[in-house]
Amino acid sequence: MPNYARLDALINSSAVQDQLEALMEIQALIPLECEDDSSKLTSFANFLRLPFGSSSDPQVLAHASRALGQLAQLGGNEAVEPELKRALQRLKVCNRLDSAVLVVKELAQHAPTLVYVHVADVIEHIWAAIRDSRVPVREGAARALCACLELMAGRESRSRAKWYDRVYEEARAGFDAGSVEAVHGALLTTTELLGESGAPLSEAKLRDVFDLAWAHREHREKLVRRAVVALVPKLAEHCARSPHAGALFVQTYLSMTIAHLLNTLRTSSSDLREAAFLAIGDTAIATSRCPRRALLSSASVASGGGRSPDAGGPSADAPPLPRSPSPKAPKAATADEKAAKGVGWLLRGYNRSSAATPASLRPPVDYPPLSPRSSDGDGGSRVGRRYSASHPFLPFVAGVLKEVRESLTPSKRGPSKRAAYCAEAIVCVAKLAEALGEELEPQCEDLYPHLFSHGLSEKLRASLVLMATHIPSQLHALQRRVLDAVCLVLARCPFSEWQRLSPHERASGCAAAASESHDDAAVAQQVTLALQTLGAFNEGDWSGQPQVLAFVHECASCFLDSDEVRFAPRAPPPPPAVPLVVVAPSPPSPRTTPPTTP
Repeated sequence: MPNYARLDALINSSAVQDQLEALMEIQALIPLECEDDSSKLTSFANFLRLPFGSSSDPQVLAHASRALGQLAQLGGNEAVEPELKRALQRLKVCNRLDSAVLVVKELAQHAPTLVYVHVADVIEHIWAAIRDSRVPVREGAARALCACLELMAGRESRSRAKWYDRVYEEARAGFDAGSVEAVHGALLTTTELLGESGAPLSEAKLRDVFDLAWAHREHREKLVRRAVVALVPKLAEHCARSPHAGALFVQTYLSMTIAHLLNTLRTSSSDLREAAFLAIGDTAIATSRCPRRALLSSASVASGGGRSPDAGGPSADAPPLPRSPSPKAPKAATADEKAAKGVGWLLRGYNRSSAATPASLRPPVDYPPLSPRSSDGDGGSRVGRRYSASHPFLPFVAGVLKEVRESLTPSKRGPSKRAAYCAEAIVCVAKLAEALGEELEPQCEDLYPHLFSHGLSEKLRASLVLMATHIPSQLHALQRRVLDAVCLVLARCPFSEWQRLSPHERASGCAAAASESHDDAAVAQQVTLALQTLGAFNEGDWSGQPQVLAFVHECASCFLDSDEVRFAPRAPPPPPAVPLVVVAPSPPSPRTTPPTTP
């Protein structure tokens, strides 16, 4: 039974920590207390009224809005409707906009029927929050607008076109206003307008709104420049979905936007470089989804003809990428599904030949079987390539990968903006693999030392899964690299060297890793990640690979005995006490029965 008096005292406290404690306890109690007793929904909703009305702490408002969303999810529309009406009133009078936009966003996601009735009010009054002087309020208002656009996209209405026009006109008005707050708000609005749930804009409106945004790419405020960078893939994705402007981005904007993103990588600080790498990868994927006519008609752009004056392209000394047609493969799993599978299947078949991959070792996606390369030098049938050689992004690959190498293994020629390691470069490579498929294969071998230059990381692990999925001919090379990376962390030597060590030397390597992790948090994090990767080794068929199974067994046994609690739960359980390699006994030789003497 909840202690309501205690919750009331905490929520009314002037200390932020007390309010956070009460809100987190309420979030934990809502699914337990309200699932079978809807009468308690109103009681919990009343607790949330005070934070929304008086607190200005971002954490307090975030926790309160999440609790309100929980109530709405459990069917408490009547309980949360008063808070929605108060939020709409605050939008109208421009008061407490920080809490108002959070309430609208949460209820639009979790009580769509309730909020849809008030969408017209949101579209009418949200613009003061979009142009507020506080960045969190502007970003929160953009998220609330996105949630309302999703409601509009999923319901047919005679008013929908009018609402879309209002959003478009307000975006233009923000650009015309000229202040930093108004321009940033206009860029956030344009980003949502071009999103998956945004308005189906005509080609003329797309040109108009993007040209207005593009004019601010060199703005003095980093926040504005970052928003322009994030807008590029949104335009590409919108054009790929549009029945009216499918070829617009490839023909008009691809060259100049990639040139700007590459220049951002060369000259900007770390946070803008991170955004630029992600934008390049997402743009490559989006151009892959453009209608076929867009890819064909962009041939002159890719070869240099019809390019914008400020456009960039591949470096002059870049080697040409091979171009051979390939059939389009079926739709693959989503990025989240691929990453969730871990790298267990990456590590299968370590000692197998990559020329003919058995069915049990193929990536867990619906690609056709991997065919060996043909001997005529053109690569044969490359199943990983999902798009033809006319892919419009190919001319920019060499320039992008040059920046990737620079960002993963920085130069030591003194401090510079480009000297900092940028992990988003790894994510960019994975996105290029998803976009180009086997077109990226000639560059892979040169990329691997750079990708693994800083050891294991979550981003590297998820990116390698995507690379092996979309470039299956590189599966064997990736297996070797991943196994060596794990072995370097847990045994302090590559896997090939580990196989030649004596049992005592192997145990010493694991013991050294465990000892260092006690004193160094960074080492402990690496060991934990390696153990998580090691846990995936039990997946799949391991017959015929006793060395790998022995590695799993010995490393797991060492860290299960460690005093560090973070290691033991993540280490895979030791295999049963049976030999790792079961050798079938030889059939007994026929025994001759001695003759019996009578």
